[in-house]
Parts: sequence; structure tokens; C-alpha cells
Amino acid sequence: MAKTLRNDGLAALSGILLALSFPKFGHWAVGWVALLTLLLAQTKAETGLAAFRLGYLMGAVSSLGLLYWTSLVVIQYGGLSLPAGIAIMVALCLTLALFPSLFGWLVGRWFRTFGPTALLLSPLAWVAMEMLRSHTLFRFSWCLLGYSQQPNLPAIQLSRYTAVYGVSFLLALASAVLAYVAVEARPDRRRAALVGLALALGAVWGHGVLILRQPLAEAGRLRVGLVQGAVMQDE
Repeated sequence: MAKTLRNDGLAALSGILLALSFPKFGHWAVGWVALLTLLLAQTKAETGLAAFRLGYLMGAVSSLGLLYWTSLVVIQYGGLSLPAGIAIMVALCLTLALFPSLFGWLVGRWFRTFGPTALLLSPLAWVAMEMLRSHTLFRFSWCLLGYSQQPNLPAIQLSRYTAVYGVSFLLALASAVLAYVAVEARPDRRRAALVGLALALGAVWGHGVLILRQPLAEAGRLRVGLVQGAVMQDE
């Protein structure tokens, strides 16, 4: 029971960290470690069901932290009662939590098969999950992990080649390497993983700085007009 509660706490903490990677209550720097505690919990999951449940718990907590505002929208613009608005919001969050649960199940299965090396593969599973969420069900791409880096201009220059998914991969990789270092017993493997992460981050950062320093060439001019409609949003 104590082990289960510990793992549940780690998964829930990861959900909180993911929510705190975004405004208005969080900071983009948290995104670099948001998946760390979930991955550590997955190393202790003994069955596929346990891994699935940990991912679902993380997804539910993060969704509630990121999508609480949807209840206000359906109440104000849909004319629903407060209980109905809250119920719809909770249903949305619990549905979206199915996607991180698939991530958790896959990582848990990989870990039981490949050991700590599976953690280094987990960024691939995370990006696949984000792509699946963006193109199925509600096609709801709100708050993908990479979007948390919007203020971090050098890092997000990567998105010109990979869209948001490359940025998500980079953040997931940071958490994955830290989790790998925490569970891998061989010092040489830990050092290699940290060096690899440092090189990847350095390359992305250097590329971003270089891009931002390049002047923008003028591509032509055109006239535009702006009309303020002064119409209420709900109309």
C-alpha cells in the first residue's frame, strides 16, 4: 500500500508540474522536469494496468489544472448551471487523461522489457501520444508540452522544422535523461546520457540564438485596414 501511494504521489506531482509549466500560475522552466516523477513512478509499476493507472492519474491532474476554465465558458456562453458546467469540465479532463495513460502503459511495458534504457525511448512515446491527441477524438491540441516554451525563444526555433512536436520531444528528453540517471546503476551510462543531453540542448540553443540574431529581410509592403467591431464575445 505504501509503495502504491508513493507511486500515485509521484504521478500526481508530475501532473501538477505539467500544469505549472504554463501560464498563468506557472513558469516555462518547469516544463523541463514535468515528466520526471511520472517516469520514476513507471519504473516501479509491476503490471501494465498499474502503469496505465499512473499515466491516467497524471493526465487527470494536469488536465484539471490546465482546463478548469472550460467550466466558466460553458456556464457563461452556454447558459448552463454551475454543477452542469463543472461536470462537463471534469468529463473533458477525464477523457483527455486517456492519452497520457497510453503513454504510461507503453513506457511501463518498455521498462519491464528493456530496463532503464526504456526511459530514453519515452520521448518518442510522448510525442506519439501528443500527435494522437491532436488528430483523434476532439482533435484537442491544447497545452501540448512544447507550447510551454513560448517565452523561451531560442528553444522554440526548433519548431520551424518539427512543429511543436520537436520542442515537446526535447522537453520530454530532459525528463527522461534525469530519470534514467536516477535508476541506471552504471556510472559510464549515466555520464554518457548526461553528455548526450547537454550536447542536444546546446545544439538547439545555439541554433536558436543564431536564428534570432539574423536580420529579417523586408519582403514587400501592403496597405491594411482595421475595424473595431465593438461586439460582445458571446454575440
